[in-house]
Amino acid sequence: MLEERFIIETVADGSRFLLKRERSAPSAERLLLGKPTPCVGRNKEIALLEATVGECFDEIAARSFVMTAPTGAGKSRLLHEITRRLRDQRRAMQLIEGEDRDTFLAAAPYAPLLKQ
Repeated sequence: MLEERFIIETVADGSRFLLKRERSAPSAERLLLGKPTPCVGRNKEIALLEATVGECFDEIAARSFVMTAPTGAGKSRLLHEITRRLRDQRRAMQLIEGEDRDTFLAAAPYAPLLKQ
């Protein structure tokens, strides 16, 4: 799974791997067992996100989204799918992502963005 998001090199003796850096762009497709998989069952959420982003362009206003769910609920997949669809529209936009993995930062909602 790391190869999808990061550039990894094998050390000369072959005994270790070296994590070089994060890839500049996410992969175009989501893979399962090496095969592309469609995004299913998220039409309602994707339509809501697309409509809200459309409002940003129509009203020249900024919006934000907060996704919360248990591990494995599909947050990353939903983010990937909406980002892919918006990039396909070729509209000029800036996407800022933040992750709050530190529980003590829960009281500071913008803290994950400050880490970047």
